[in-house]
Amino acid sequence: MPGSRVNSSRAERGESVDAPGELAHTLRSASEADALKLVEDVLVASLATVLQTSPGRIDPTIRFDQLGLESLMSAELSSLLQRRPGCVVPAMELATATGVRPLADRILGRIRRQP
Repeated sequence: MPGSRVNSSRAERGESVDAPGELAHTLRSASEADALKLVEDVLVASLATVLQTSPGRIDPTIRFDQLGLESLMSAELSSLLQRRPGCVVPAMELATATGVRPLADRILGRIRRQP
């Protein structure tokens, strides 16, 4: 999808992708692989924002608690994810997330099931 690379690059820099519903629309219309990559990029960028680091320093294979995500940070991340991809992810789910890919897969499934 031509615009997905542009959106992905913005997500990697921690920027929101235009209007609130635009990312969800992009995710619903993109291929599974492109959509999953975009959600992963948004997750990594959001984690980096909350952990006050760069996205490149986030290891997507490590549990979120091992990255240093604590309960208040989980709440902040939950709020970011509700605004960016438009998906409610409870702070407790974030605190126990086993890595970026499994969580991105769950988030994508939720977004694609939304009307």
